[in-house]
Amino acid sequence: MQGETTYTAWDLILGASPLVQGVMLLLVLASVASWVIIYVKAREILDAARAETAFDDLYNRARDLEQLVAGIGRERGAARSGSAEVLRAGYRQVRRLVEDGLPRTDIREAGRRAMRVAVSQHVDRLDSNLAFLAVVASAAPFVGLFGTVWGIMNSFQNIGAMGQATLAVVAPGIAEALIATAFGLGAAIPAVVAYNMLTRRVEHQHTRLENFADDLTGVFERQVVAR
Repeated sequence: MQGETTYTAWDLILGASPLVQGVMLLLVLASVASWVIIYVKAREILDAARAETAFDDLYNRARDLEQLVAGIGRERGAARSGSAEVLRAGYRQVRRLVEDGLPRTDIREAGRRAMRVAVSQHVDRLDSNLAFLAVVASAAPFVGLFGTVWGIMNSFQNIGAMGQATLAVVAPGIAEALIATAFGLGAAIPAVVAYNMLTRRVEHQHTRLENFADDLTGVFERQVVAR
């Protein structure tokens, strides 16, 4: 049809109002930052899982606590695991208090506290920056909605200025409104999916280390405190 004008998405972005362009830029930056965090944290959690597998293999091969501690010093993969951090923290504390001659109950509680701190520090490292994904997941749709509302307002202003509601008058504002919505969803959806998946893996690791610390408490009593 003669006189028909077609707009690409890039044309609509460039033709959007400065405020809507700013909203789009903010959402793009949030999306890029989210993907960087997703990649880094996914690699970090995957490495932690591999280290735990190496530690489990060492744990199953060790005949006693002394051999397990010595094995951690030789095998780097197992030494990087959260379980190894918990073991080192509890073992150092228990050995020191045994040498000081403290009562058995005090040794047990002090060792448990040291392992609890090690668990918390390891989980905090895995959980770091995941809160940013939660913020993007919750805020991005509303930021995009703000751009949507602003684009619709521009359409109504154009209608008032032109005195008619033709497609040519309302299309640019409606188009920039829909693009702002798409930018908001494009930033939010990957963030919320990744946040739920990564958080679940961190919670699984947390539970695993807590259970391991409970098991170690009994091992320390049998093999260190009871000597």
